[in-house]
Amino acid sequence: MARDARSTFISELLSEFVEDHVRRAPQYAFGIRDVKQGLAGMLNDAGLVIELHSADDSWISASLDEHPLLLRQPASAATWKPGLNKCGSRAV
Repeated sequence: MARDARSTFISELLSEFVEDHVRRAPQYAFGIRDVKQGLAGMLNDAGLVIELHSADDSWISASLDEHPLLLRQPASAATWKPGLNKCGSRAV
């Protein structure tokens, strides 16, 4: 996804979503659907009308794979759980 204002804003919300999930439910894994629902709620709370499409799934998944506080579940292609990702390349 090109780094425009929309993607930058959604990326920041994605980091906020992950940090909130790790803090509130560190023992529970979540999937892309949970992420998109959480982001939609955050966007709605901010009074913004930005829709997330299935085309966004790939960059959201890539961002979650790189997040230093998440581990992708090996049994699932699109499920992550809180944990230290030593391969994560981004700092939050």
